[in-house]
Amino acid sequence: MSPFSFNRMNRRVFLKASALWATAAALNAPAVTPASAQRPKEGEYDAIVIGAGLGGLAFAGHMAKQGFKILALEQHDVPGGYATTFTRDRGRFTFDVSLHQTALGGAGKAILTDLEVLKKVRFYTCRELFRVLGVGLDITCPGGDPKAIEQVLMEKFPQEKKGVQAFMADAVGVSEETEKLFEEGPLTTFKKAMFPLRFPRLWAARKKTLADYLNEYTTNPSLRSVMSVFCGYYGLPPSKLSGFYYMTATGGYFRYGGSYPSGGSQAISNAISELIESKGGEVRLGTRVAQTLIKDGRAVGVKTSGGETLTAKAVVANCSILKLFSDMLPEAAAPADYRRRLHALKPSISSFQVWLGLSKDITGAVKDSHVFLQAELDPERAHQHCLEAQADKSNIGVCIYNNISKELSPPGTTTLSITFICGYEPWKKFEQDYFAGKKTEYHAKKKAITEILIRRVEEQLIPGLRSMIAAQESATPLTNVRYTLNTAGAIYGLEQSMDNSFMTRISNRTPIKGLYLSSAWGDPGGGYTGVLIAGKRAFGLLMEDWT
Repeated sequence: MSPFSFNRMNRRVFLKASALWATAAALNAPAVTPASAQRPKEGEYDAIVIGAGLGGLAFAGHMAKQGFKILALEQHDVPGGYATTFTRDRGRFTFDVSLHQTALGGAGKAILTDLEVLKKVRFYTCRELFRVLGVGLDITCPGGDPKAIEQVLMEKFPQEKKGVQAFMADAVGVSEETEKLFEEGPLTTFKKAMFPLRFPRLWAARKKTLADYLNEYTTNPSLRSVMSVFCGYYGLPPSKLSGFYYMTATGGYFRYGGSYPSGGSQAISNAISELIESKGGEVRLGTRVAQTLIKDGRAVGVKTSGGETLTAKAVVANCSILKLFSDMLPEAAAPADYRRRLHALKPSISSFQVWLGLSKDITGAVKDSHVFLQAELDPERAHQHCLEAQADKSNIGVCIYNNISKELSPPGTTTLSITFICGYEPWKKFEQDYFAGKKTEYHAKKKAITEILIRRVEEQLIPGLRSMIAAQESATPLTNVRYTLNTAGAIYGLEQSMDNSFMTRISNRTPIKGLYLSSAWGDPGGGYTGVLIAGKRAFGLLMEDWT
């Protein structure tokens, strides 16, 4: 008998594994054709999506491709949520709201293929994955070649070869097993029981934080700093961050490298929006949802802030789940235990960003596209500085887009961004005045932080930076609230904490019939690939419920 038989597997864990398999199966769930489904009544939709961020668009795209009548409602004047761009200097510079690079492989690539994005949008491959600079470090790692990354790290840390090899094996192995899991076909009781044997790295990852992993590899502060350099991409320090989520996503970067779309992230959102509308669906902009309508315990539509009532067989939320259940639903609509769980969960950290359009092409002088400027080796202290919005002490990221492709700004110019994850609490005191249009104190703080970030980049990476600035813009956590309505300006939905990640992640199927999640707030979580998967999962769950 296998050592991982039912008798040896804790029942609670087995049930979690079963739920995970069910969620994975939703990625491959057969579609219900409109002919076999009950058609919506006149004036009704098969599904209404609250928010046209990338996760909502992904769900709507899958629905539209199957011929369902779909409506996505977006309060902003462009689709995409954080997957958008904007221009400055009379259109001379295009700035990306969030995307620096994405790992174009595995489930994310498969979904973009399904949604016909790769037919329309060209992706550039980044030459290097990242450079870490500061606090005695200067190390550049390639992307898309795990062995080459491993070699770079071992040359830089010759006394830490075993730890480096173990780190790379875990990151790549967890990423590979995750892909294998979601490529599985029909599920059987035997496959569920054999989960620990067939997916040993995932089984180990379910109980580990990133700090647990790091402790196995090394005590060297510099190497730990490099190994955890992507923490800002996932929003928590190693001691709190799900090891599964970090290893899955980071392993994907190691395997596939970084890619960036021509036209920026807006090109992805536009391509999916065009697909939806070409199949008879609708993406309606400038329309804010105020309420989700419930009848006999089932979601049956929405009411807009303009007072319009729209009905549907299902409602899919591409918005803050915390806002959804606190402000947009009757309190009695969800079970008390579900509300208690939501109350215990935290929104992710927010961000502060500076975008610069330079009047000079600096790509000959600075070769890297993605540079992490370190001010603090200890990732725990670094994260605390971010929570407190201490821009002078935080680790920050610089993306020089023209080192991905010179086509990303006009000849003789450069586009770049400076970013650090930033807590909401330091901005909360400005919240009431900000939305009342009283922004004097807010602007003073925003300007001070912007100046600190520009100074740091000028001193550490780009000499003479200030003299080249032709266009400049900044955004704070309050900016994120304004444009996305996300609770606390969250950029990754709910935190990827150990009580809400992987097997414990909140489901995209809510306890309210007909109400689903399709965003970073649900399963699996934040990031471009994460929300694309969320859209496919929500579609799969809906198809399961309709069969």
